[in-house]
Amino acid sequence: MRLRIPGRLDHGLQLKNNLDRIRSILGLSFHDWADFLQVPTSKHSKLLEGKFEISAVALETLALQLGLSYEKLVTGDIDYTALNNWKSASQALLPERYSVVANSKRRTSIHLLKCVEFIGGRELKRRLLRHCQVSEDSFQDPDLKINILFLTDVCDWLASNGVSHSELYAFGRSSFEQNRDTELGQRLGRMRTITELLEYVFYDCVSTYYDQNFYYYIDRLHRNSMTVKAIPRLEVAEGLARFQNGSLLVGSSQVCTAKAGSFSSLSGYIQQPFMNVKEERCIHRGDSYCKFVFDF
Repeated sequence: MRLRIPGRLDHGLQLKNNLDRIRSILGLSFHDWADFLQVPTSKHSKLLEGKFEISAVALETLALQLGLSYEKLVTGDIDYTALNNWKSASQALLPERYSVVANSKRRTSIHLLKCVEFIGGRELKRRLLRHCQVSEDSFQDPDLKINILFLTDVCDWLASNGVSHSELYAFGRSSFEQNRDTELGQRLGRMRTITELLEYVFYDCVSTYYDQNFYYYIDRLHRNSMTVKAIPRLEVAEGLARFQNGSLLVGSSQVCTAKAGSFSSLSGYIQQPFMNVKEERCIHRGDSYCKFVFDF
């Protein structure tokens, strides 16, 4: 996937304001900033007056240097606190968007970024990180916390860039390889049957190891099937609403797809074939809860 940009771009008032704010954060003089934007010295005065068309290539170069996506630079959808962290070399810090109500460990995020690199190489992963305004340095320790908005933004960005439902499901399934040798993987491996395994996961450890963004309940349990309900935690929904234009929805349909794939791989910990897990109800389709059906 390659970003299509025009040869030159009339920056307009909004882009001019975006660039002025960035210049202020970076602490650059106007002439140093003009040089930074690859504007010829003879055109500095026109740039100051907002009458010079900045090269789109120069804007793309600027975005790369600042760890931003080109789209965010142009639209102004920029986390300026994160940009200030970039300036201060505090690149391991997360933007507030991903650090409040941080109820997830970064293990899943690290795994998903590995999947992105596998399908599209390091350049695709770099594009994704720039879109989210985060540094790769933030994803070194799998036990540090992050909120579900990061997974939401990643999965939604992937879907908008052509990653299919089945690929997202497969990403979730492959989490088994990431976790099989962890302390949790070893605990799950001591279960004797799939039923015992699933009861242990959803009764005893889902909130500790998997997901503190939802309450999970085993709704029905039969010999070869099980139904699990997932209800968003109100404190999570309310804590993240200001980053979602007031919406109280938690996650996205794409996150649920990856989650179903991850659930399907649980049986792998006891050397059994992966299960078939389908999401029959979803809060992102208008239901009051998500319902996952396990067949094994």
